[in-house]
Amino acid sequence: MGQKFCTPGSGATSAAQAKQTPEYNSLPATHTGAVLGCSWLGDSIVTCGDDNRVAVTELGKSGEVKVFEGHERSVNCVEGCSSTGTVFSASRDTTVRAWTSEGAGCEFHGHTLTVMAVSATLGGELVVSGGRDYAVKVWDSSTGQCTSTSKISRNLVTCLQFFKDGGCKFAQGSEDLTMRIWDVRIISNTSSHASTSLTFGKYVYFPLDCDTSSCSNYVCTSSKGFDGSGCEGRIWDVRKPDVPLHVLSGHQQDAVGCAFLEGLGENGGRLMVTVSKDETIKVWNVDNGNMILSHCEEESGMWTSVRAYGEGGGGDGPHFV
Repeated sequence: MGQKFCTPGSGATSAAQAKQTPEYNSLPATHTGAVLGCSWLGDSIVTCGDDNRVAVTELGKSGEVKVFEGHERSVNCVEGCSSTGTVFSASRDTTVRAWTSEGAGCEFHGHTLTVMAVSATLGGELVVSGGRDYAVKVWDSSTGQCTSTSKISRNLVTCLQFFKDGGCKFAQGSEDLTMRIWDVRIISNTSSHASTSLTFGKYVYFPLDCDTSSCSNYVCTSSKGFDGSGCEGRIWDVRKPDVPLHVLSGHQQDAVGCAFLEGLGENGGRLMVTVSKDETIKVWNVDNGNMILSHCEEESGMWTSVRAYGEGGGGDGPHFV
């Protein structure tokens, strides 16, 4: 089951807020197994799971659910591209697929092992994917053709996300305890580090998820860990890659998802949300690294992913799912 949450205020950052409970709406069960990933497509929520399915749930009055089938193994990641109405999915069957309201679109073949992550440019023209075959691939979304590939030894890709400025850069996490910033314009068919713009390290355990800020200066990650060690969020300023701005400790098991919440902090600043296998959701102030909310949803089981939608300052503010 997916659950749609909204933060419980529009800028309050006091310690008392950490005891508040987020308001949420439960969504209908659209998968027969665990939900492994989520994204947004306009006002709809996109989910994927270990039942090999991709589902799109309309949040409007209709509550319509569209289920897409075609992957032969579990689907690890989904990304909705609202500008084109397309959903992209990455699967253990080694493929990336595009889905439209009409059903299956292009299939992207080229990875040789599980594809862990997929992301698209703001306009949907280019798609990037990463897998356990050490490969980061760039695709033409209209044809499904791979335009470039880069392989770096031990770069077991765990997550990736385009920056939200409509440009050509994206962040990528790896089991080699690093996060990399890539530029699709200079990725070449190489096995060297030459295609990466920046490399961030010093992780205790490897990052499981990442997100990028709207201004393209910040990246957040959430990491694997055990008994409170390593299961943390991190906030990086890409202009100062040597040391993270903040290390956000408090989860007791894998911090499996993270996302920026734009415009909700004090004076319109940013917040960040992390979710964990310890069944907790935590919200953090990006400016000072303070935790401002911690909530345990015991009936939900272990969280697997999180994505944010909407800007602050209007309506009921950003939501995350």
